[in-house]
This record gives sequence, structure tokens and C-alpha cells, in this order.
Amino acid sequence: MTKPEDCRYDACLIVAKDQLINHSDVKKGKTSEGEYAVFEIEHTAEAVEQAWRELFMEPSIHGYKMDDSKPIMERYANKMVENHKCEICVPIG
Repeated sequence: MTKPEDCRYDACLIVAKDQLINHSDVKKGKTSEGEYAVFEIEHTAEAVEQAWRELFMEPSIHGYKMDDSKPIMERYANKMVENHKCEICVPIG
């Protein structure tokens, strides 16, 4: 069981370089560069849950090793969501 102080979930938005962010809880940052295995899945609670259960095995099945120094990201691009899809991006090394 994860202790409450160890729980976290970061959400990111892509903004223009010159866009001002005027909220104290919002911080600007950059996503880590590198290679990612991208898994396209159905945009449903069931599919996302299943992907999170299985994605830790997938890279090694295809000869890759997960890069634990970078975060796994869920990506919800407008065009994909309109087609009921989303992506999970797993850093690999």
C-alpha cells in the first residue's frame, strides 16, 4: 500500500514558449528527451487500466529495457481522443 505522502500524479499541458502562466501551483518544465515505446490504446477506463497492468512487460518482450529514470506518460492528443484513442509512452533505454 502506498503511503499518502508518496502518492503523486503530474499533469502536463503543451504551451507556447512565450505563453504566460499566472498560477502559483503551475510550474513550467521540459519533458525528458530520449526514446519512448508508444502504445496506442482505446480511450476507456478498462483499456487504460489493462495497459497499466501489462505495459511493464511489453518493452522487454520486444528487446527493450525500460528507463526507470524517466516518467511514463499518458498522452491525450485531440485528434486521438476524437477517435476514442490515447497513448501511453514508456521510456526505454
